[in-house]
Amino acid sequence: MKSGIKKTIKWIAIIFASILLVVIALGIYIYSLISKYEGECPPLQTYLFEKPKNDFRMEGKYIYKSATELAALIRNKEATSYNVVGEFIANIKNNNYKYNAIVWLREKEALEEAKKADDAISRGDSLGALHGVPVTVKEMFWVKGLTNNLNAKMMGGFIAPEDGELVKQLKTSGAIVMGTSNVPFMLGDFQTYGEIYPTCNNPYDTMRTPGGSSGGSAAALAAGFTPLELGSDLGGSISVPAAFCGVYGLKTTFGSINITEGTGPDTITKYSRFAMAVPGPMTRNAEDLELMWKVLLETKLDSRFQKKIAWKQASDKLINQYRIAWTDDWQTATVGTDVKEKLNSLVELT
Repeated sequence: MKSGIKKTIKWIAIIFASILLVVIALGIYIYSLISKYEGECPPLQTYLFEKPKNDFRMEGKYIYKSATELAALIRNKEATSYNVVGEFIANIKNNNYKYNAIVWLREKEALEEAKKADDAISRGDSLGALHGVPVTVKEMFWVKGLTNNLNAKMMGGFIAPEDGELVKQLKTSGAIVMGTSNVPFMLGDFQTYGEIYPTCNNPYDTMRTPGGSSGGSAAALAAGFTPLELGSDLGGSISVPAAFCGVYGLKTTFGSINITEGTGPDTITKYSRFAMAVPGPMTRNAEDLELMWKVLLETKLDSRFQKKIAWKQASDKLINQYRIAWTDDWQTATVGTDVKEKLNSLVELT
């Protein structure tokens, strides 16, 4: 072999080896930045998933009142946040084992925060729109000190080091975060089951699913465990469970609310842009939906992915001036006769 060819092959080999070393070094560096989910999921709060030996005392005065009503009662000193939150917690402890809607409960912390909310009213402090009102949030959102694992064992060791931006905003508005609600494995199903938490059931029929991925959120609302829920949606994760459980949900405008900071088990990037994914309020009536939406709109923007939106004034159109598309014939799923009949009745009314 000629010396020139040998030199060429030698330099090609050197260059190739150098590139390979750079790639390996870069891979090691990137790996060092990735969050390590060391350890297993902390022991579950098993009492949430077992029938209590004795029911916890509750009068049932508050659990199906709207958040708007509860906020007014608390603000006007007709009810205390402590008693309201206490009743919701008692209902969760008495009945969550049937549905597995709530997976982590901040009982002590929530009651302490409720007491502080009552003290603030006594002092005449300025109050937020949700002052003293209990809420729960989908398990994908950071709540300081609680596990955030998306119902996946590989994420089981992650504990939220702080509240995510959306949770911070809820607390700024005065809301009392009681805990987190069930999700499917890696948020990837229209049902709600995974590797860590017991399967979530529909409160109207425990043999059926509440939907997903905000299935625990919808089930918690339907069961009277909370008046407000923070859910999320990419391709039906709010609308499907809302429909299955008979509650209200809003898939918000993409980019309008911060979903990138404090969402999912990642301390390095605090989550990155996720095309089409949005957070959104879930409630039991339209009035509460608007109330929570206005609170969430004040969440700090993530300047990497968001710009402030100049919202237009609400339309003054009447409902009969809108045109709504509908179908009762899906190619991918069979629509039941009872559903078709109810849909036709609704169409005839509009």
